[in-house]
Amino acid sequence: MKNRDFMKKRMKKMAVWLVPMCVLAVAAVWWGLVVRPQSPGEWFRGRKAEWGEKRLAGQCVGRLKWLETASAEKEALKDAASKQYRFYSCFGESWNTPGVEFIDYVACYKPLVRIQEIEGTRDRALSTEHERMMDLAYAFAREYNGLMRDHLTRNGLVPCAEGEQWGSAFSELSTIFGEESGSDGTLGMPVAFDISKPSFEIAIREGSKAGAVRKAAGECLFRNGIVRRVDFHVSEVTRVEGRDEQVPAGSFYCENGKVVKIR
Repeated sequence: MKNRDFMKKRMKKMAVWLVPMCVLAVAAVWWGLVVRPQSPGEWFRGRKAEWGEKRLAGQCVGRLKWLETASAEKEALKDAASKQYRFYSCFGESWNTPGVEFIDYVACYKPLVRIQEIEGTRDRALSTEHERMMDLAYAFAREYNGLMRDHLTRNGLVPCAEGEQWGSAFSELSTIFGEESGSDGTLGMPVAFDISKPSFEIAIREGSKAGAVRKAAGECLFRNGIVRRVDFHVSEVTRVEGRDEQVPAGSFYCENGKVVKIR
């Protein structure tokens, strides 16, 4: 009996230091496997960044909650009736207005329509729930912007004709001029682009097939629903004393699918 009491007391004394030792051992293993590649400071800064991102994700999700019950059609009809013209954009590193190309906005809608960013969108998803809400934001913006764009064009409130796709045409023309001039061609758009007198600037490498470039330009515009007159001012890039110089090489215009050389 005395031996049994002695052992109980001994075990209690051992537990006083054994439990902390076990905790320290587990902590040492965890530290060695998880944290060791980083210094303690780096590890704590990393955890702080993770906690901050989780908090930010929650805030972003909260700002996007209204999209779960929002109707793009109803919102577009309401804004059109009150003449509150806008396009919704999603946050990103570049132009990110679903359903509306940058060139289309500059050419057709800029003076009349404002851009409103959907708060809570980011250039990347911060959590699974945030990703789901971001998908809702893109879907809402794409539908709303398409409806507002069609309303403005259909009712003659913007200078662009229905069916004109300036953004698509600009993208195709950039590719065409690059291919036709050995990947050295460039297409420029004036800073003060005037849709009533649209014009572009082309720089092609010396020796490029200018005739092929003109023909491709006419076909591209017609394919994208642009039948109004569009002027092109051509420069030829030549190599002079180890540097590129642009020399004016004439102009032409396209209208209703036809190409006319000016000079």
